[in-house]
Amino acid sequence: MTVEYDGDQAGIPILKRVNFDRNFTEKSTFDFDEVVLGAVASDSDFALRSYGLPDLTTPLADPSRNNATSWLLGMAAVTLVAAIVVWKRRSGR
Repeated sequence: MTVEYDGDQAGIPILKRVNFDRNFTEKSTFDFDEVVLGAVASDSDFALRSYGLPDLTTPLADPSRNNATSWLLGMAAVTLVAAIVVWKRRSGR
């Protein structure tokens, strides 16, 4: 792939042409007649909250108070005890 530029605007290179070779047999050329630069994005546009994610500055939930983990561990313990009881009863016959 080769890229040709036509000067710059506000320090940003302006594309003129892109030559793209695919599979050594197909070749594509893209010519750009006009490139218009919009407003420059601010740093806040790239914050995590802009993408629906929580900020890392806010504290996350305390994992020691996670009820789902407690329930899963409790159910695993009950299942283990039930399996031991069933195994003992079957091996006793």
